[in-house]
Amino acid sequence: MRFALAVLLLLVALPAQAQVDPKAKTMTTRELWEWAAKKSDVVLLGRVLAPVSEPMNDTTYAAYLGVQCVIARVEPIEWLKGKLDGEEIEVRHNWAVDRSDQRLRAIAGRDTTGAILFLKRRGANWYLLKLKPPLPPEGPPSDNPGLEWALSAGFVPVPQRKFKSLVDQLHAWYEKANVAAGEP
Repeated sequence: MRFALAVLLLLVALPAQAQVDPKAKTMTTRELWEWAAKKSDVVLLGRVLAPVSEPMNDTTYAAYLGVQCVIARVEPIEWLKGKLDGEEIEVRHNWAVDRSDQRLRAIAGRDTTGAILFLKRRGANWYLLKLKPPLPPEGPPSDNPGLEWALSAGFVPVPQRKFKSLVDQLHAWYEKANVAAGEP
């Protein structure tokens, strides 16, 4: 009886994101970048400026969920999809359980590191869009677990020496995949 109860509790506790999508397949790196861009309202290469704010309650969610957020200022370098006005934009990064804002803090204020940021609008605010690819019936979600991990925070850190080559590659892929450029 205890075993059956333990198994039942384990099945109930499994996260919804771990559910298999029968239509999904293991994505290539290119497909993963394209998928992430299509899910986002705005994609840009930018520098995260220091300081990142201290954690605060994210009031766009119900208070009982305990969602926290930090606010970061981003200096856009190049727009890959959509465009926002201003020399600096304000983005929010939120979490409910794991303090994934530490990844954002690690690149804030570094002149030699930028990031490809995936943004989604919620109300009047722009959020880093945390992306989790669909789980296929067989195999991993993608052939690039490092990129998958980075996308789960809504941004991919990029060393300055790779800015041009990555941006050129993404522009080419997004053009072929009909990822719309222009206004979000």
